[in-house]
Amino acid sequence: MWRGLGIGFRQARSASIEARRLAGSGQGFAAVVPLGDGDSALQLLAQGSPGGGYYVVTSFDTIRHSVLLDKIAKRVQDPRVLHLVKQIIKVGGKIGVPQGGPFSPLAANIYLNEVDWFFDAVRRKTAEGEYEAVNYHRFADDIVITVSGHHTKRGWAERALQRLKEQLVPLGVALNLEKTKVVNTLNGEAFGFLGFDLRRIRTRKGDRYFIFMTPKKKARKGVKAKIRDIIAHGGATPAQDLVKRINVTLAGWVNYFRVGNSSRAFSEVRDYVEMKVRTLLTRRKRRRKRSVGWQRWSNEYLYDVLGLFWDWKIQPLPGLGKVK
Repeated sequence: MWRGLGIGFRQARSASIEARRLAGSGQGFAAVVPLGDGDSALQLLAQGSPGGGYYVVTSFDTIRHSVLLDKIAKRVQDPRVLHLVKQIIKVGGKIGVPQGGPFSPLAANIYLNEVDWFFDAVRRKTAEGEYEAVNYHRFADDIVITVSGHHTKRGWAERALQRLKEQLVPLGVALNLEKTKVVNTLNGEAFGFLGFDLRRIRTRKGDRYFIFMTPKKKARKGVKAKIRDIIAHGGATPAQDLVKRINVTLAGWVNYFRVGNSSRAFSEVRDYVEMKVRTLLTRRKRRRKRSVGWQRWSNEYLYDVLGLFWDWKIQPLPGLGKVK
């Protein structure tokens, strides 16, 4: 039932691993991709060659209700279901669909189905054995098209973007111009995708390259802001209960980003959390504000007594950072 294109929000797919798949596609591609999960995505990641190339990164903002309903009506005849769909999409206004729920990614999959098939045909047509000169990845409404960086493929990235625009015209879809760009990783350019920054860097020996994937600064600032908000609105809540709330936030954030090259980002966030918890404890003891309390509130107290989150282990996907 589910096609093996690594399309987001389908069976065995998740955002955090599609990013990994994108990193594995770094053989010099132009790509617009979201992160995916599952055995097929892991295999593609492990097979990818991070030689560098072009990435066409983009997304779209509009879904026309009439087009979406026509597509659904071709497969669904139950008037009650169609009526329910109409009621759902009306919540999002005259154009687009409500965000944040399960219907939004489902609508994107239905809306872009023909586009997916078109680029899958391009991928197969341009393949040379196991080597794929062009590949296509999508997660909901975020797209990445990878194009080989070989000199014989010069200009292919721009052509891929043009083909994408042509495929979207009949759907009444316009690309988000602020999020659309062609990135040349051969020149050291990087781009952000689904919370990660991706760039091509040399190995320590300096003789090869691999795709380095780290949590974006915005993602790090975002989780810090959530921690501050939990503490700021904690009132007289016991410290252990506040720590439980903090742990829930940290667990979700870490589980998402642990598949990347996230060691430095994790250290940064962990140090920040420790500082905020110690500051809270110190203030509650009516100490002077500048006394953060490192000596009084040891790591043993934070982690063994309060039970602060400690599962910061990195678990990169197979093939991540693999050089060829």
